Amino acid sequence: MEALPEFAGMYVFVAANEGGNPEILRLWASEFSAVRDTPRLVASRVEERMTGRTLYPDDEYGEFFERFAKAVSNSTFEEASAGSVYRTQQRFNEEDGVVRERHYFFIPVTIPKSFLQEKLSDIMKKITTTVKPAREQAAAVNRIKADLFNGF
Repeated sequence: MEALPEFAGMYVFVAANEGGNPEILRLWASEFSAVRDTPRLVASRVEERMTGRTLYPDDEYGEFFERFAKAVSNSTFEEASAGSVYRTQQRFNEEDGVVRERHYFFIPVTIPKSFLQEKLSDIMKKITTTVKPAREQAAAVNRIKADLFNGF
């Protein structure tokens, strides 16, 4: 989505939920809040970015990994904006002849790239650890600070 012209200069996160009961999913979508729910989406992408480099992020980054993920989860992203709710449905013919339905709801959330990059950079700068990282961990933290947004 971020490659589409209408999202130029934006990061796009997609909140998704699925289930068999469309009414429950409509309720979820109606209660979705960009301000309240975006930190979880951003933290998830941060964690994916950091864990994509290693199988053991706690070993790679030391305490920095957990503290950064928690700080992002506890932040607010005032510039986040939720788009329209998109919905799709699948029907499955089970072997016993019963037709089952699965419903999927998606809500795109946009955040200006400049805002999010500045916010996450500020969070990273403020992270302190109780245990001094090993030399390799400090180097890994410095790499992720310099490189977090490449491929983000």
